[in-house]
Amino acid sequence: MNPYEIDIVHSQLNTIRSVDRGSIGEELELEAGDRVIAINDERILDVIDYRYQMKNEYITLAVEKANGERILFDIEKDPSEDLGLNFVTPLLDRQKTCSNRCVFCFIDQMPPNMRDSLYIKDDDSRLSFLQGNYITLTNLREADFERMIRYKLSPVNVSVHATDPALRVELLKNPSTGKIMDHLRRLAEAGIVVNAQIVLVPGKNDGEALKQTLRDLWSLWPQVCSVALVPVGVTRFREGLDPLPTFEKESAASVIQIAESFGEGAYHKSGSHWVYASDEFYLIAEKPLPEEAYYDGYPQYENGVGLMRSFYDEFEQALHDAAGNYRGKITLATGEYAAPMFRRIAEAIREKFPDIELEVVGIKNMFFGDTVKVAGLLTAEDVYAQLKGPNRDVIMLPMSMFRRDKMITLDDQTAKEMEAVLNARLLPVDNDGAKFLNTILEVSAVG
Repeated sequence: MNPYEIDIVHSQLNTIRSVDRGSIGEELELEAGDRVIAINDERILDVIDYRYQMKNEYITLAVEKANGERILFDIEKDPSEDLGLNFVTPLLDRQKTCSNRCVFCFIDQMPPNMRDSLYIKDDDSRLSFLQGNYITLTNLREADFERMIRYKLSPVNVSVHATDPALRVELLKNPSTGKIMDHLRRLAEAGIVVNAQIVLVPGKNDGEALKQTLRDLWSLWPQVCSVALVPVGVTRFREGLDPLPTFEKESAASVIQIAESFGEGAYHKSGSHWVYASDEFYLIAEKPLPEEAYYDGYPQYENGVGLMRSFYDEFEQALHDAAGNYRGKITLATGEYAAPMFRRIAEAIREKFPDIELEVVGIKNMFFGDTVKVAGLLTAEDVYAQLKGPNRDVIMLPMSMFRRDKMITLDDQTAKEMEAVLNARLLPVDNDGAKFLNTILEVSAVG
């Protein structure tokens, strides 16, 4: 028996939570509490199985009702049509968690007594395919690799960190992590596309070790289609953990030099720069961000590669096109890294629309420590403390500091609660320069 089957038969993980109105599921009178057992005689182990079967025009659906009755439904549908079923657990299975103890794990550097969901270390190949999460491939069994290949789960995002087996074991603190190139080669040979991430620790996997990692990964191009270099993040909560150095101006510049040099070679061979240092490296090194063309369509955007370039270019074009009569005073609170860019933006707005005053406040991260300077890790506590003083009518905050579905911060403050404390209209803004400017103009319009 497939080892998955034992688990799923005795669980409620594939239980229906709700049924969409007007859907096939509603037509079949399926309801909350019913369980999907199988489709086309294939047991449904998770959402990947479910989606795969949904591509069929004819399906036989096996359902167990809440009272234990089992019913078979023969269904004819459009291959692109879903049944309209929403499940108690989106994966229809338990989420696979991380078995590593990485020296740079950010979750290990979280303070105690925060909400439980912030301490989950996911390492699930299905979430890599469905949501873009990065995985280490460490906890995959043979059956998992076979399913990835069978279903062509591509692209997947892989946290590589180092290809030297001993170094990767040292970084991830797991003796099972050394075969990363074997795993990547197997996926590449099966046609699976991989985006790679390397979290760099000064003196560990940068320098010559980084060059070797890039050479190894390039050997799997074009299946390994992009690589992001990200600096280690260190908070003040490291009690009981190994000391970790952080990047400084010179060491960050060295990483950029390696990335740009390797990227130029890759560009001449492939038409893509392939490896990209994150924005954070350029900010630490005090170097200007590359132009848009360097980022090749931003394949590593979600990894902090090119966010600021994209934002500024979008803003600049929108400002060029903007016209009208505006007057307003707005405060923008953001992370220390982004604050200088927003001050340039504020000046550009003032030059074109003199009656718009955009005050930019770079919030110092006292919650996690002053080495953490990205906007997405700001807390309400720090915003409250550093925006005390003059009354502010409108405050813009980065959307990235909120959990979007609940509009709640890392320290459990909702946007509505923040509005009440700050006694101001709160405007969370996405990482989109044009939308950012449009929001400012909307609240500043005269007449």
